[in-house]
Amino acid sequence: MDTIYILVRPDTWELAGKTHQFFERSLANEGFIHACHWRQLDRVANAYFSDANELVIVAVDPAKVQPPIRWEESPSTGDVYPHIYGILNLDATTEVQRIHRSQDGRFEIPEKETILQR
Repeated sequence: MDTIYILVRPDTWELAGKTHQFFERSLANEGFIHACHWRQLDRVANAYFSDANELVIVAVDPAKVQPPIRWEESPSTGDVYPHIYGILNLDATTEVQRIHRSQDGRFEIPEKETILQR
């Protein structure tokens, strides 16, 4: 199964490191944690994080995720995204990468091969 990715603000990721669990606001509000495929990172980062200057890309091994994952179609784009229905166990994460806005105001997603550090 292919790696999936979560985009998160640095302070949320740091809290996950302290608590050993990843919990995102969307889990309480929508019932799941948003994730995406590598090819979707650019769109998600630039569409949904307009107020952030820095993000963390978290790589997740779906085979190690304890809560259910459902691949669901987005009503706004028609694209299919993985949604994690529960608190993410951190041992399912494989790598992380911080990204910043470029001078043109957009997040630039690095080449997949250049990512990541654990």
